[in-house]
Amino acid sequence: MKIKVDVILVEGTDKQEFINSFDPETQADWWNVLTEIPNLISMDVEESYLEEFKTDPRIVTVEERFEPVPASLPPFFRTTKTVTAATPATSNNGTDYMPLHVFGYRYYKFYTNNRI
Repeated sequence: MKIKVDVILVEGTDKQEFINSFDPETQADWWNVLTEIPNLISMDVEESYLEEFKTDPRIVTVEERFEPVPASLPPFFRTTKTVTAATPATSNNGTDYMPLHVFGYRYYKFYTNNRI
């Protein structure tokens, strides 16, 4: 049975050469090359070959990828209650309380008289 592992390679190791050095049927095969992260690769490794795989000199660390736990929502329920809220009146606009990345560049620029 194959298990998924994350492998951190020694700096300068060629990923494709590393992948090709293993027999995909009996040892290890690539699962995700992760091109944006130069030293990280995800592989499927035979469980019986894992300890020998970890001793490869081109590998810094090997960590097993665990299956994600399925998320669940609480049961839906209905209520007959009414919620009301009162907020004090203010003369300040919302840009004083909301960060720029949420409020948006255009609106922020407009409310600050185009001085950015």
